[in-house]
Amino acid sequence: MYGVIPKWVCDSLEGLPIGSGAPSATAFDSKGQMFVLTCGPIAFLEFDANGRFTRSFDEGLFTRSHGLHIDQDDNLWVADVCGHIVQS
Repeated sequence: MYGVIPKWVCDSLEGLPIGSGAPSATAFDSKGQMFVLTCGPIAFLEFDANGRFTRSFDEGLFTRSHGLHIDQDDNLWVADVCGHIVQS
């Protein structure tokens, strides 16, 4: 079931990389951190449980990222539709 999480907002987007690309998927880990998979050259944007941007990572790793899943061990799994792979 989906619902609104009160007060989960980004107070500051300072440090968010310019040109990161449109989001293609989002997922939350066991600590409540949100990961945004993008279609741009920077694959991931990470936000803490309070909605603050913390980092970006994996620049140039995927051709056309499409799907994101976080498993019970907090491993990130990504589907790259042009690269024809699923990668952790």
